[in-house]
Amino acid sequence: MLIINMDKYQAYVSFMNLILNPNIIIYYLSGNKDENIMEYGYSDTPTGDENNNNKNKKIPSIVEKNLRRVIFKQLLFHNLPDLCSNLELINVLPEDYFDEWNKTIFCKNFNIDISTKIWDLFVVQGEKIIFDAGIAIMKELEEELNNCEEKEEALNILLNSQMKEINEINILKNMQKVEYPDWIQSEVQAMTEDTVIP
Repeated sequence: MLIINMDKYQAYVSFMNLILNPNIIIYYLSGNKDENIMEYGYSDTPTGDENNNNKNKKIPSIVEKNLRRVIFKQLLFHNLPDLCSNLELINVLPEDYFDEWNKTIFCKNFNIDISTKIWDLFVVQGEKIIFDAGIAIMKELEEELNNCEEKEEALNILLNSQMKEINEINILKNMQKVEYPDWIQSEVQAMTEDTVIP
């Protein structure tokens, strides 16, 4: 994604900045938070003076990862209730596909045009774009997913390369139509504000 738009050094620096974003790196960390902090050199210890507004901020833990899954499922229920119910019936959970989408900010399963636009929006607007894109994708796949009777069948659609054929214009339009209940809007805003690299 990056190397086609810039030289190797710029691509490396940009990649590191993206991957070390707390909202992305959370999907690469294991369940043992202390172990991961040592590996990445992060700390929950506040830095700077006592008046620094960032002093209590930290990298996300497994709790925050689970919160993101819950928020996505609630958004799915709010925007596409029939699809959400059908996926529950066949035991398809957000961790089965949503984590995978987040690891590469959607570029693994989608064509370069869609992925580039999602990346651009993510860099400018933050983590809300991840949720917007996820719901927009589910809207585009709704009919096909509602016909699934087995978990494997649905996951094959959600994680398969056939998603490269999804319509870019529909995705962008649907991203603008995602509705957020007030409590989810507040959680997503707080998530963006409270997760910074120490």
